Parts: sequence; structure tokens; C-alpha cells
Amino acid sequence: MSTAAAAGKPSFFYSDMQGLGLRSDGGRTKVDIGMDIVYLGFSGSDSLEAEAAAQLIRLERYAAKVFGCKLAIGLTRTDRGNIRYDVSLDVLMAEDGATLIGHGQNESIELAIGSAFDAAERALQIEVFKARGRLR
Repeated sequence: MSTAAAAGKPSFFYSDMQGLGLRSDGGRTKVDIGMDIVYLGFSGSDSLEAEAAAQLIRLERYAAKVFGCKLAIGLTRTDRGNIRYDVSLDVLMAEDGATLIGHGQNESIELAIGSAFDAAERALQIEVFKARGRLR
């Protein structure tokens, strides 16, 4: 734990994952959707960035509709002192600038990230259905 977090002060870490994309280029995956990651209450890690990048690939089919993503991962403590992760994924839509939000909470950081991407993916599916006139 950082000294700031140990002292009860929020710690903050920012990671810019521009260049993680979703277009196939000669058999390799190249990123078209940029994603900013903010860690609140702890420092991030390469493994968390890899997990976020893997989850971002799930949004590949929506790349034409998505301008970018912002992933915020916060560490909180329950009343009993247990660690809980609160994850929010903001998806900025390219066409109208609207923001779709996916949210996840869990004791497991990987499950919390996955839940946020699940919710964002469902919201994107709804937007596609609306655009096709299948949903109002």
C-alpha cells in the first residue's frame, strides 16, 4: 500500500492505453479504441492493464461507434475492513458524444472489471438495436 493510502489520503495513478485497438492488421490485433485507466486508492500493475486490454477486445465489434473509454478502478474498504473494488467504465459514443456507463463491484478486481465491461457491452448492444429500429 502506498504511504498516501496508508495515511488515509487517496492515492491516484493514471495510465493511458492509447493504441490498444481492435482492427486486424496483417494477423495482429491493433487498437482503434483508446482507453484511459485511473486507479484510485492503489497503484496499478501491468497485469491489471493486460486484463483491461483483454476486456477491451470484447468491444471490438462496436469500434466504429465508440470514440474512447475511461476505466476507473477504486479500492475501498467495507465496514469490516475487507477490500472491495469499485469499477466504472465510461464509453464515449462517436456519433452523438453520449456516454454509456458500465459498473462493477467485487472483492476480486478481475471480476469487478469483467462486470463493468459486461454492463457496457449490454448498453452497446441496446444502442445497436435502437439504431436498427428493433428497440425504442
